[in-house]
Amino acid sequence: MDLSPGDILDGVVTKVAKFGAFVDLGEGKSGLVHISEIADTFVKNIDDHISVDDKVKVKVLSIDEKGKIALSIKDAQPKKETPKKEENVDSRFEDLLSKFMKESNTKLDEARARYNTKTGKRNSRNWLKVVDYLMIVLPLFLFYDMDKLFIENLKKLNIIEKSDEITLAVSGGADSMYLFYNFMDLREVLDLDIIVCHLNHGIRETAKRDENFVRDICNSYNVKCIVKHENMEEFAKENKLSSEEAGRILRYSFFRENSKGRKIMTAHNANDNIETVLHNIIRGTGLNGLKGIPIVNEGVYRPILGIKRVDIEKYLHENNLKYYDDETNFKDLYTRNKIRLRIIPELEKINLNVVDSLLRLSENANDASEFIESEVNKKYKDVVSNDSINIKKLSNLHKYIAMELIKKYLDSNFKDLEITSRNNILKIYKLIEKESGTRIDLGKNIVARRSYEFIIIEKLEVEKKEKSELNLGLNETDFGIIYITKNKPVKKNTNFIKTIDYDKIKGTIYVRTRENGDRFKPLGMNNKKKLKDYFIDRKVDRRIRDEIGIICDEEKIIYIMGMDISEDVKVDRDTKNFISLEVTNDWNKKSFIFRRRNSRKSKRIGRNYYKRL
Repeated sequence: MDLSPGDILDGVVTKVAKFGAFVDLGEGKSGLVHISEIADTFVKNIDDHISVDDKVKVKVLSIDEKGKIALSIKDAQPKKETPKKEENVDSRFEDLLSKFMKESNTKLDEARARYNTKTGKRNSRNWLKVVDYLMIVLPLFLFYDMDKLFIENLKKLNIIEKSDEITLAVSGGADSMYLFYNFMDLREVLDLDIIVCHLNHGIRETAKRDENFVRDICNSYNVKCIVKHENMEEFAKENKLSSEEAGRILRYSFFRENSKGRKIMTAHNANDNIETVLHNIIRGTGLNGLKGIPIVNEGVYRPILGIKRVDIEKYLHENNLKYYDDETNFKDLYTRNKIRLRIIPELEKINLNVVDSLLRLSENANDASEFIESEVNKKYKDVVSNDSINIKKLSNLHKYIAMELIKKYLDSNFKDLEITSRNNILKIYKLIEKESGTRIDLGKNIVARRSYEFIIIEKLEVEKKEKSELNLGLNETDFGIIYITKNKPVKKNTNFIKTIDYDKIKGTIYVRTRENGDRFKPLGMNNKKKLKDYFIDRKVDRRIRDEIGIICDEEKIIYIMGMDISEDVKVDRDTKNFISLEVTNDWNKKSFIFRRRNSRKSKRIGRNYYKRL
């Protein structure tokens, strides 16, 4: 079938949406009738004018390069009687459109001025950017039946572009279904490629109901739906996490693994934002914690973050749009639920508009944070050079800006080690007042030190201690000197002189560092325990556990140097042969050797740990 603009054809309506209707023209061709092409007057409720399976006569308006056909009904057949429009509704729509066009014309004039100014820094790309912006946003205002709050919020955030590939995180609850329904309205308008991801956490009896609902609604809108099952509580237990944190990790991991190159849209709303702010305040926070949930973060977008829950539910109820409540939201099982169900209602007794107040606090914190970040960025390159911080320049800054600069340095260089804390930042800042050579421990083998007029922050690397076989006589090892004698009594057993039953040893004796899965039966105990638990019980600092010598035979640990022997090798009344082990440290060659990264000479810092134990 060859079609041309102006052709009059017979067709059958196959689908009705809020923005218009799809019409089957036969021979595999179909077209779109925009809502404005159905009747002469403005159409509010499309169902009053057209329904699925209606036989209609249509006029071809245009055919684009991709073969998409735009149709008109009003120009091809007698119109149905249009219900009288509500004056206040249409006037409100006209006011919105008028206001938008006024703002758009202002932006167009500004863009033209920049474009026509020879000395201006802007170029023609600015003009094209404004035109593209109008081509995307203007159609949104032509579909009055969409949720205006959602459209206005999207326009304000400016996070959606034409032909975007999008993943919607949909649970089946009010917030995510509000997100879903509104994106379904936008899908054809902006030519969006949308898929849905639904994670079943496996903790509620109604979880399967929600899963089936999301599958069915996606099927009805012809949207791809990806579902995954996880056991949140089991994951939390295995990784020693709270249920909330475990759920968050599982969700975002699932979304990302199915969203390569896509924008992930979640349904966090304004109430979620203030709950986060309150949660941060309760736990203790700085300015960044008052910012709340970011609108965009690592490929995750939150398009309804500025919309309150009450407005979301109102829209769904007024439009009879289905969703399911998660019953756990109404139980104070988790911290967020306690904030929502108990703390916020109490705050509202003091200030009825506390939600708005906290939202303003979040906005103010974001504005302040942006300003501070810009100031820090301006000063950073001047204060930080050659992996060191200039003390004189740092001390000339306001203390808050200086500490934020130190925070930026730690995040840039040691983020994975999680040493960025207010306590560490303050300790580094106080090096300004200390003498050259002063050093502080930041944890995770990271130290900060003052070197003349600079602060240097660096990682200390522990030299690997080698495994050594032990024989009778003198044994020089990375763990010290170990002297072994057979059947020669010692005057007194100490932490560094031990006597054990020689015949209970299996095979070769050697000394090594601890290994994953090590278990040990301390003297006097009947059962083995994890070596990690043994160290915890003995209050051995985790930073030096890998430095302690473990003397073993072919089957078991027989002696932890400086501490206990094993119950399995103790001397008893049946002992016939025994050996004595005496441990000493060579201060010049052995002990602990720390090497500083990024220094020309490796500085050795000896510490007689065994003697200290």
